[in-house]
Amino acid sequence: MIADQARMRRDLRLVRPGDEAAIELKLLTGRRADLVEDRTRVVNRLRGTLLSMFPALEVTNTGSLKL
Repeated sequence: MIADQARMRRDLRLVRPGDEAAIELKLLTGRRADLVEDRTRVVNRLRGTLLSMFPALEVTNTGSLKL
């Protein structure tokens, strides 16, 4: 999708490493990565807690947790 936009749009400009836009993008992507890690950690803790209380919830055939 990004490649299609870069190919079709002519109003995009180059982003250089020292540009303010590049610094903002780096900060935003870093923040997103932190949020994804936090969410994964919360889901895994919830899954572990549920499985400790209700071991029958674990489905070994598909490897997923089904409620």
